[in-house]
Amino acid sequence: MSAVHKPVLKWTLGGTGWAYFTWTSGEDTLRLRTSYVGDALKDLLRATLDLKLGSSATFTSFLGEPGGHRMFFSGIADHAMYVQIVRFDDLLSENNRWAGGVPCWTGRVSVPDFIEAVQAMAAAVLEEHGEEGYHRSWVEAPFPSRELALLQRKP
Repeated sequence: MSAVHKPVLKWTLGGTGWAYFTWTSGEDTLRLRTSYVGDALKDLLRATLDLKLGSSATFTSFLGEPGGHRMFFSGIADHAMYVQIVRFDDLLSENNRWAGGVPCWTGRVSVPDFIEAVQAMAAAVLEEHGEEGYHRSWVEAPFPSRELALLQRKP
């Protein structure tokens, strides 16, 4: 059985309508560029909430127009899950969006540590930019406050 890692996550607004999501697990670090299309932070918070509520599998997307990454979560057992980050050349077309996926990272991650890392990452974005700053940088999309509040809610 492979080691179970505690992820470290960072969300960096890079300019109007794009951001970087940095994933560190073990000794590996990936930096994924994403755009406002698909609202990746909101999507990540929703997928994490699914995991917190007991889902056995889910995924989230980081759209880069037209390519990007998808992060898949599955195989949950003993408070750990299998995570796979896959790069796709085209995530926007109807005909080819799953074609040619290239795995970028795979491994096992602690579910509670992942949930905590996502909460901390989103809270840090809100603290740094505020609702207004996020709204301006993310092409007039609001900060996903509702999703963060649901994720932070105690069981």
